Amino acid sequence: MKKLLSLVLMLTLTGGAAAQDGPAPMTLATALENLPDHGSFTVEVSSNLLPQAQLQEIVGQIGRDAMDSHFYGAIYAYVPAKSGMMEIKVRRGLHSRGAAMAGARADCEEARSPGDSECTLFGEILPEGWTEVMPQLHHEAVKALADNADQLPEGVVVARSLSTSVFEIWAGENARGALEACNEANLAAGHEPDCQIIIDDDA
Repeated sequence: MKKLLSLVLMLTLTGGAAAQDGPAPMTLATALENLPDHGSFTVEVSSNLLPQAQLQEIVGQIGRDAMDSHFYGAIYAYVPAKSGMMEIKVRRGLHSRGAAMAGARADCEEARSPGDSECTLFGEILPEGWTEVMPQLHHEAVKALADNADQLPEGVVVARSLSTSVFEIWAGENARGALEACNEANLAAGHEPDCQIIIDDDA
């Protein structure tokens, strides 16, 4: 059976990152060489926040919930003063670690009240075998690219949002229209037009 999920317990995790300018565009050939498996992901969490049994239970639930919408994702946690029980906020299905961290942290900060603990990075949802050379695209965009790469004409351009799940894959003479279409989709959904080109065959 194909492995769809692996759970990894990490002693520490890097601090939160903000969604910001993406990397320089890469060619389609380079992107395909480094494309992750769109159906496989890992949940990496800090193992020093909870007892092992409780940690496994929470990680398992996060993994089950993420089967249809996973990388990139982030989990932030805080402890309300009234209950003393840890609460988590999850953002997933975004195009980069930074976007997921920024979104999950914003959700956590919105939920916590004065007197509650600070929001802490609890974990991340990453492509299986994640490396920095992988294209910064969420799992649905990766699947769309992998499924259609052989049928696309020359001159592929992929644009994606820095903070939402929006993306566009265009090819041919008017391929650079992907950037405008991506920004328009963000605007239509009430978000900032923050799209950038991530794959460009003329790069």
